[in-house]
Amino acid sequence: MPEASTHEREITRSTRIATKRGRLDHDAVGFSRTPVFDGTISRFGRRKRWEYWCVTSRTHLLSITYADLDVIRLASAWFVDLATNERIEVSFPLAPLVGPKLAATVAGGDVVVELGLFSFAIREQPTATRLEASFRTPLHRVDAEVLVAKPPGHESLNVVVPFDDEHFQLTSKHVARPARGLVVVDGRVHRFDDRNESFGTLDFGRGIFPAHTRWNWSAGAGVVGDRVVGWNFGGKWTDGTGVTENGLFVDGRLHKIGEDVRFEYDRDRPARMWRITSPSGAVELELTPKHLKQVDALGPKLGAKLDLAFGTFRGRVFTDHGEAIEIRDLVGWAEDFEARW
Repeated sequence: MPEASTHEREITRSTRIATKRGRLDHDAVGFSRTPVFDGTISRFGRRKRWEYWCVTSRTHLLSITYADLDVIRLASAWFVDLATNERIEVSFPLAPLVGPKLAATVAGGDVVVELGLFSFAIREQPTATRLEASFRTPLHRVDAEVLVAKPPGHESLNVVVPFDDEHFQLTSKHVARPARGLVVVDGRVHRFDDRNESFGTLDFGRGIFPAHTRWNWSAGAGVVGDRVVGWNFGGKWTDGTGVTENGLFVDGRLHKIGEDVRFEYDRDRPARMWRITSPSGAVELELTPKHLKQVDALGPKLGAKLDLAFGTFRGRVFTDHGEAIEIRDLVGWAEDFEARW
């Protein structure tokens, strides 16, 4: 019977991902169940650092991002009403050194962005992360305040991915954290709470990617019976490195998956069904997209291309003791991202 399992080294103590000269510290390669990694990198010029939050429910979602790519900083926020398929979003590029400085560790500091008609904040508290956002477009006004809980003992998926001594990435994924709050769009209130299965996901990244990068990513969460189930799966960018960012979460416990997973989809028609599978059969999921976000600005030297599909998942995944968990209509996403940066 398939089961979640891994050959990867588990790290349990505080560890820096880079040496004082800004190169990969090989002692950091592996995964942890808590955010023990320090993402400090002394080299300037090619570092990629970001904090991406997405809060989902069965009816709507909210996302905020702040990224520091050394040569440019980016701030964005968007709201999607899954019933109408309407997306309201704003995005601002910032000059280097303009905007807040990101901490080297998860929850190491608040992130506050103030840009006139666009502002957001990621505020860390002992038992929760508070997300605040306010932005306007020519047609809409959005104001949001959401509290994403930090349940006691809730594990996360933290991985240091080695490309070579000069290129490496820390990814810290926090999945299936319960969320409560509201988003007000033009006076209409959209709530996040237990009734519509609201969960927050954090993608925390610190590292130095190769100049040409491509990845797949999927995350999602929901209630299966009386348990909260979530997942994080990645592909392409970790292939051949000896580590993965693959894991299943059941009631806050991580079941680490060390094998690569496959993402199957039509890149020319990403609104069609996506499949995510593993060779052992521990992962067998299908995504039916409901909303598609696309960016196509991939140039010969710089730029990015993104196909990001939100929708519902069906299939099954296995725990590390071989229990099959049936997934039926849980909300999440899958993406194909390619960048030259």
